[in-house]
Amino acid sequence: MPETGLKISVLVPTYNYARFLPQTIESILAQSDANFELIISDDASTDDSPEIIRRYAARDARIHFTLHPGNLGMVANWNWCLQQARGEYIKYVFGDDLLTLSHTLARMADLLDQQPDTALVASARVLLDHDSRIMGIWDHLSGDVFDGPQLISRCLRTRRNLVGEPSAVMFRRKLATRGFDPAYRQIVDLEMWFHLMTQGRLCHTSGLLCGFRKHANQQTVVNGRNRVTDLELIDLLDRYQGYPEVRALLRPNSWAHRWILYRQLHYARKAIDRSSATSAVARLEARIPRIQRAIYWMWHRVKRPTENLVRKLSQWSRAALSRLSSQSIIRRVAVENFIHSLTPVENTRPDRPIEKSHGFSSVESDGPSSLQPVFGAFKQKLPRQIAAALMIVGTLSAGGIVWDNQTRPKMPGPFFSRSVHPFPDHHFSRHEYDGPPFSLPPDFLEQPPSGHRFHHAQNGVTRVQNPL
Repeated sequence: MPETGLKISVLVPTYNYARFLPQTIESILAQSDANFELIISDDASTDDSPEIIRRYAARDARIHFTLHPGNLGMVANWNWCLQQARGEYIKYVFGDDLLTLSHTLARMADLLDQQPDTALVASARVLLDHDSRIMGIWDHLSGDVFDGPQLISRCLRTRRNLVGEPSAVMFRRKLATRGFDPAYRQIVDLEMWFHLMTQGRLCHTSGLLCGFRKHANQQTVVNGRNRVTDLELIDLLDRYQGYPEVRALLRPNSWAHRWILYRQLHYARKAIDRSSATSAVARLEARIPRIQRAIYWMWHRVKRPTENLVRKLSQWSRAALSRLSSQSIIRRVAVENFIHSLTPVENTRPDRPIEKSHGFSSVESDGPSSLQPVFGAFKQKLPRQIAAALMIVGTLSAGGIVWDNQTRPKMPGPFFSRSVHPFPDHHFSRHEYDGPPFSLPPDFLEQPPSGHRFHHAQNGVTRVQNPL
């Protein structure tokens, strides 16, 4: 495709997101960088999405749209948008997501301009609910620039997409001409990030440049019920361990490599559609000896609950610290003000009002904003994690008591009886002795040593004082 001088192509694949689409488009049109095109691809929506798209396209010449007569599917729709793009840089914004600052496009494009060896840019993002209220902040990376193969290895070790969703990423179009792999359904974006990171580095910014919406109708939730991620991670590991740069970090048959294999296989066994993973599971399972498999099983049972608990506590602490930081407060306020400023166009269908779903209100939320991560964790499986942690602590404590009882010297009588005191005598050289009265030789009392005085108390208690 010939160069057009266009800097950024903003791609909006959408399907039945009429409720969120006005806010998404408004956040893009409000960008300070005017050198971009906006391509909207509606995948045969059955709601009011076509009417909303036509209305906005009539207002702004930068908008190009297509209403597909038949449903292409998620990945095919993404690739269709990518094929139509003419800009140097690609920025996806899904129909239920949005850009949270007016300089999001300019900031990401500047980072790519300043570092020619960088293949993609990822940013922190705010998590929004169905009504565009801020639920939290997502940012899995801490740093500025990351080596591609090292970050790929880290994602495989942790079984997580540390880069982010497509709405939080901008990348170079010339490095992504292959398109998204249609063999994947859930981690199709992570596979693309791996493909790009084999060609260049990743640049990260902690700025809250986009908003990722979480609701019950998104494709991520549907795929999560079917354990799609667990199955696809096996294939992703099997594919990218063949790259020499990644292979150097995850050596075949090493402890770390086999541990990752075991984790993938463990979660793949829980998948509903096991037939689709049979070949990959059998091929990878043969690489782990039975004895090591038993060790990994015990290690996973001990590590996983504690790992989950530590992760939750880390999320809470980061959320609390971010709310205490003045810089973070300023960034959150800027995001909230920008979201409040997004106003949809007038209604195209009077009989079907377009709902305004923007704005953040701490009063309407389920509690103080600083406690939102806590509430979310309790709604998930936190009680099980706490129970596992208490079980581990109880086991270690019981083992310590048994060991202590075996090693403690045996002493007659109760622990704090008057007859036997468990501590050395020199600890009581300046204190009263409450035990039975003791006697000294008469001649010793008549001629006490120099510098000491002895006084007989009424109850048989003797006080020893040292004037020195």
